[in-house]
Amino acid sequence: MPDDLQKIKHVVIVMMENRSFDHMLGYLSLPPYSRGDVDGQSLDPAWLGRFTNFDNGQAIPPYHSSDPHTMPDDFDPPHERSNIAAQIDPRQDDSFPLNGFVSAIPPKVSTKPNIRKLVMSYFAAAEAP
Repeated sequence: MPDDLQKIKHVVIVMMENRSFDHMLGYLSLPPYSRGDVDGQSLDPAWLGRFTNFDNGQAIPPYHSSDPHTMPDDFDPPHERSNIAAQIDPRQDDSFPLNGFVSAIPPKVSTKPNIRKLVMSYFAAAEAP
């Protein structure tokens, strides 16, 4: 075992917030990978319903985006504590429904529904090599 440890040259720790993880690595829980140790995306209708966000009355479930270039360069929702709280929507019972990612985007970032919904998209291996 000590000889194997000598082969390690770098250790990389990736720390991402919830939606960032889902955007880039959430696909690992889907077929053909189906990794049980990854709590990522799901195609189960109940799971999709649980994490669907609403914006101006429009339901926006997590969805696969096959084009990583759809995100506008200037699309950067704020990351302040109040914005994160609006995204995860903490409840009195210590649950976090994660249903405010779209509605927490301020109008100064974008008012266009087709842009705002991009926060609910995720990429697969082909789009995020």
